[in-house]
Amino acid sequence: MDQDQGHLDSRIPLTSVNDLNKVVSDVVSMSKTMERLGARVEYLEGELPKFLKTQHLPSIIPKNLIEPQLLIRPFSEHFDLRSFCCWLEGVEDAFDYCFVPEDEQVDVVSCKFLPGGEASKWWKRIQDLSMQVDKKHRINWHQMKRLLMAKFISPDCLLDNKKSQDSF
Repeated sequence: MDQDQGHLDSRIPLTSVNDLNKVVSDVVSMSKTMERLGARVEYLEGELPKFLKTQHLPSIIPKNLIEPQLLIRPFSEHFDLRSFCCWLEGVEDAFDYCFVPEDEQVDVVSCKFLPGGEASKWWKRIQDLSMQVDKKHRINWHQMKRLLMAKFISPDCLLDNKKSQDSF
């Protein structure tokens, strides 16, 4: 019996060698891809702080754990145009941040009216009138925003603002 005869059975067929070479080639390719991805992640992590500075997000608490009412300041019944616009911006930021559905936005805002205050009483009358006129369609946030402006922003304030814009 030949000594090499025991080794003849352990030879790897040529197709298996080709398959192994392909696997090695694929692993090398994937390794290079992973290195490139790692470099991209590193770059993006370096760039991230630049973008975070421009964000106006209230916190890093998961959005689904925050009630939008907590992010919205109470409605002051005595606004000037600038503070009213800031309040509106805060409301809309809270809607965006907390993903408040359109059909819930009016309820979220109305809970920010002071109980027993002029805005609360006014809003109750608006809702009652709206239900008498059209029971199928509720007032949406965009309509409510216009109604709030008409009620709580004085025409003089709007005229003063227009005059200051015209002077530029």
